Amino acid sequence: MKRMASVFVTWFAFGFAVCVADSWVYPSTDLVARSENGIFRFTAYFPRFDPSHASYHTLAPMEKSSASRGDKCIGVLERTDAGKTSVVWRRVLVNRVTPLTAMVTNDGRYVVTFDNWFGVGKDPIVVYDSRGKLTKKHTLESLRLKQFREGRQIDERPWTSEGLISSSMSSTYWNRDAVIFFNDASDELIVHLYWGYLFSVRLRDGKVMDRSHLASEIPRIRATLKRKAEVALQATDPNERRFGAVIAGSDSFREFIPRLRELLDDASFDQGWTTEEDVYSYSTRDYRVREAAKNALLALGEPVQDVVTKERYDDPVDRRRVEKLRKKNIEPPQGTPGKSLFPRRSERPVAPDLER
Repeated sequence: MKRMASVFVTWFAFGFAVCVADSWVYPSTDLVARSENGIFRFTAYFPRFDPSHASYHTLAPMEKSSASRGDKCIGVLERTDAGKTSVVWRRVLVNRVTPLTAMVTNDGRYVVTFDNWFGVGKDPIVVYDSRGKLTKKHTLESLRLKQFREGRQIDERPWTSEGLISSSMSSTYWNRDAVIFFNDASDELIVHLYWGYLFSVRLRDGKVMDRSHLASEIPRIRATLKRKAEVALQATDPNERRFGAVIAGSDSFREFIPRLRELLDDASFDQGWTTEEDVYSYSTRDYRVREAAKNALLALGEPVQDVVTKERYDDPVDRRRVEKLRKKNIEPPQGTPGKSLFPRRSERPVAPDLER
């Protein structure tokens, strides 16, 4: 059955709104995004590698040369009809390296890119029209999202006493667990953030409109969110289950309470270690799915007994790994993933075709 709108889900980092150290590597593949009907394909070609970047010395000689690439990120929109592909437009994008994700409307009128490599939250939403002309280059301020980096309480939900949008040294993870899609007319981008905040961007001029403008769209938006939550809560991927719990809680889908209670015993975890002065201190297991299910139940007004969401323990394997790094004069990273079930922050958070 054909879906009513193109939908994708973004996932970035967990955690509260504090600055932590993070690192990025150069992208190894060009970003590719397709319209839902498959007619249009957008490709963002990243430029040749910058020798001044810290990770340059880790690249293979072939990657370092990148002689066939220019100094700018190039975006190309193509159209395929009856097996024949033609270029609709080609231009230099605003991104220094490449966008992290992108979307294309079914009619090819608009391409929307999200964020920057080496910095989530920089150029968070950028809109190009049918000829490749830059329609709007948004910032977190122009999207009215900067305020949510500060600690505040909204609707007395238990997990919002800290900043709603987390950040690191390089990034502001504004679209963590966001559901973003075009309306039926493909002239607005609808953005639903994980705590239920809703706004839209009018694509012809980039104007940001709040929830009141979307009153007529609310039933369809909730139907979309409910469908995504229902599928995600039953998924084998722990990231999907956690996302489903977030949506169930933020949008008050009480029909999912039984499944949320089951997830309080979810076995998946994110494992890492902590060092002090380059010496192993302890390992941790973070049960992210359990934490999301607990928060969702509390948001729904449901009682929750003690739930283990984090464990600290001594891991001989991690201890040996840290010791080996120390002997090689390599500073052991803090919280390096061990048997992590979640993607690293430096990887693309969404598959290149953006279809989920």
